[in-house]
Amino acid sequence: MRRSGALNTPTSSTIMRSTVTTRCDSLKSIVFAAYVLSLTTCALRESRRLSTTPEPPGAYCQMALAALKETIKSSDAQPYGLEEACVRNRATFSGHVFVDARFGHNWERVPERQCQEGPYVIRFDFDEYQKSPAPEVVLLLFESDTPTGRSFSVAMEEPNWPSKKPGVVALSACGSAFGIVRRAHGVWTATVQPPPRGADEL
Repeated sequence: MRRSGALNTPTSSTIMRSTVTTRCDSLKSIVFAAYVLSLTTCALRESRRLSTTPEPPGAYCQMALAALKETIKSSDAQPYGLEEACVRNRATFSGHVFVDARFGHNWERVPERQCQEGPYVIRFDFDEYQKSPAPEVVLLLFESDTPTGRSFSVAMEEPNWPSKKPGVVALSACGSAFGIVRRAHGVWTATVQPPPRGADEL
């Protein structure tokens, strides 16, 4: 005799459909994040009008360091960042992690050609670009300054990335990250944000 009101247990096909849907949503998010990075990189390469320097000497280095320290961590410490072990394995030469940092859509001139602090060698010079000696380079792109701070993105790139065709970007094996830097009382701090999932979040 069949008992009425029996609980309906999910079938294996239902569980499989749910798993596939979840994985597809995650893949779409990753693909869209890569698309956003490609648009940003393309815009920076094609726009070479130079703006004046709006920040005092040393500020650009502090902004870059704040972003790097907050995004390049273990996946447990920062799930929305770049995996630290992966970055060190791919972007290190002679004990230093090489970073190329660019600021603003029109590429602001930075007083220093580069700065070095801790494990990072951060390079700003785009007039006389030199290929990174490491197998890959950390590409750190900042938006123009706004009253609420500067948005940024971080990803891995080929060591001679400016020579590639506009819109062509490398697949960042260590992940990618998005965030914003703000200055309070003379100190720059960075906040990492989840990657955009769609155009409405840009």
